[in-house]
Amino acid sequence: LRKEQQSLYTENDAFELEFMDKYKDAALSALILERNLYAKKFTFQQIKNWYEGFSDDIKETRSAKAIADYISNNAKTAIGEKAPEFSGPDPDGEIIALNNILGKVTIIDFWAAWCGPCRRENPNVVKVYEKYHDKGLEIIGVSLDGNPRQKVAKNEWIKAIEADNLNWYHVSNLQYFNDPIAKAYNINSIPATFILDAEGKIIAKDLRGAALEAKIAELLN
Repeated sequence: LRKEQQSLYTENDAFELEFMDKYKDAALSALILERNLYAKKFTFQQIKNWYEGFSDDIKETRSAKAIADYISNNAKTAIGEKAPEFSGPDPDGEIIALNNILGKVTIIDFWAAWCGPCRRENPNVVKVYEKYHDKGLEIIGVSLDGNPRQKVAKNEWIKAIEADNLNWYHVSNLQYFNDPIAKAYNINSIPATFILDAEGKIIAKDLRGAALEAKIAELLN
């Protein structure tokens, strides 16, 4: 059943891609693209290209205006752009700035102690860090702890760092999704990652598991 379900998903995705390519003057194309904005199926450039191909009438629809807002909000963190500079307090209260810790390759990792998928991915990130730190890899974790359901968010953040052996830089304003760093990077869900080159330019986004290790290996081996 899972195989059949996945086959149907794949078939549906292919149909939607074909439809958007073919019918740029259809309101349904804008609806399809809007529905997939945050599913991370498409690159920023793909989304921008589809939007720019819409007819003027379609660009006036509610869906197309939502897509335009998405493009505007994400333009500063698109691949090829210089990553927005930020600084924040580490668990000891010391201020750490992104520009001061850049390595040959740097991963910005948005996560939180309360985030199950983040915690499940952490062992893979640890493995990548231990393998490539001596070759120039740096990581800065930006925690979105401060969830209203957390009793003492800072304590949970620190405990998660220790429990998961996250031996790299960490910052957090403990403001959940209202964290100013998260807002600067337009973070709507976590885990979210940005991979930067030595100059701080974004060269990849949202890679996890084997894909993350393969990209770091490509850059540092």
